[in-house]
This record gives sequence, C-alpha cells and structure tokens, in this order.
Amino acid sequence: MQWDWTWNHVVATLKLKMISQTNELNNYKQKIVQLQNEIIKKNDQEKYYLRLSEAHKNQQNLIQRLQEKTKKIYGLEDVCVKQEKVIECLQNKIENQITASKLCNEKLRQSSSLKLRNKQLAEECDKLRDQLNQELLSKSADQEKFELYDIIKENELKIAALEEQLISNSEEWKKEKADLMVELNEAKHGFVRGVEMTLPLVMESRVWVFVSPHPKC
Repeated sequence: MQWDWTWNHVVATLKLKMISQTNELNNYKQKIVQLQNEIIKKNDQEKYYLRLSEAHKNQQNLIQRLQEKTKKIYGLEDVCVKQEKVIECLQNKIENQITASKLCNEKLRQSSSLKLRNKQLAEECDKLRDQLNQELLSKSADQEKFELYDIIKENELKIAALEEQLISNSEEWKKEKADLMVELNEAKHGFVRGVEMTLPLVMESRVWVFVSPHPKC
C-alpha cells in the first residue's frame, strides 16, 4: 500500500514536471516564433532602408548631374551675352562704315559737281577771251573791254578757288577712303577697333559657340 502511494506520487510529480516542461517548451516555441517574426520584420525594414538609401543615392546623383547641367547653361548664357555684345559692336561698326561710305560717295558727287562747274567756268573764260580778241580786232569800245577783263578776272579767281578746294578735298577724301578701306578690311577679317575680340571655337553640350572674352564696345 505504501509502495502504491509512493509510485502514484512519483507519477504525479513526473506528470506535473512534464506539464511544466511542456508549458515551458510552448513558451520557448512562442518566443522563437516571435523572434522569427521580429527577424522577418527587421529584414523587411532593412530592405526598406536599403531601398531608401539606394533611392537617396540615385537622387543625389541626379541632383549632381542637374547642377552640372545648370553650370553649363549659365556658362552658355554668359558666352551668349558676350557674343551679343561683340555682334552689337560689329553691327555698330558696320553701320558707321556704311554711313562713312555714303558720306564719301556724297563728297565724290560734290567733287564731280565742282569739276563740272570748273569746266564750265573755264569754257566761259575761253569764250570771253575769244570775244575779247574779237573786240580788240574790231576795235570795240574800251568800256566793254574792261567789263570783259573784269569778268575774266572774276572767273579766273573762281577757277583758282575751285581748284584749291578740289585739291584740299581730294587729299581729305583720299585719307578718309584709305581709313575706310582699312576698317572694312579689318571688319572683313573679324577685327574691330575698340573691341577686344578673340573667337575660338568651343563646343558646349553639342552646341558650337564662339567665346569672346571681355568684349568692349
């Protein structure tokens, strides 16, 4: 009887211990499942952060490329502004040369007109001399002779003045024409006085531009 009780007690103790261990094992299993879930969650978070990091890196690269393009655009704008100044100076120079050419042509027309007038006066003087000679031969009145002499003298003075003016104008026009030809030749070869201009060919972003450092108009 005593033995049966002891055996039953041992069995009951083992059962209780088994139940306790089973409960503990279940708790461990739950903790393992919980830890696995946390690990999965951490892995998901890590993947999310990796994706965010990659996206941030790509965004930084994009921002850097955009900044480089912006710098190039600013550089091109600066080149365009300088080119516009050079072009404006060239246009002004060409307009001034055209105006000077028109003035030169006008002076040439005036010179032709003066030469024609001089020729007419010379012809008139020749006619008056012929008349005077005829009057001398025909013994005309002295008053008419004096009048003819006065007219001849006046015309000769006019001719001398015109010839002097023609010589002066001719020298002046030759100098102006020479200066104009020099300026036209300089403009033709890309040089403009008063404009520091160097136009090397540069390619920026597949666009051919001319660089003009420090244009002065």
